[in-house]
Amino acid sequence: MLNSKICSINETNEIALEISKKIEQGTILLLNGELGSGKTQFVRFLADHLRVQDMVGSPTFLILNIYESGRNLTIYHFDFYRVTDIDELEQIG
Repeated sequence: MLNSKICSINETNEIALEISKKIEQGTILLLNGELGSGKTQFVRFLADHLRVQDMVGSPTFLILNIYESGRNLTIYHFDFYRVTDIDELEQIG
């Protein structure tokens, strides 16, 4: 388990690059931070390193965005900020 405090946009990109080299199908990453702390930016960097062609956005209102990477990986980007009940997650599959 990697536990890292990131203090700059450059560090965010560097860690995303390192993780992209090791990630494989089934890997779960949990990003924890305040609103606006850079979680979605991290996912953008990671997706870029994994050769995702789609524009990566925050799933705050959709709860889930799905991206296919050029490395044959599927990325499920969840945002649980607005989720108040487990039933909401069951509704999206």
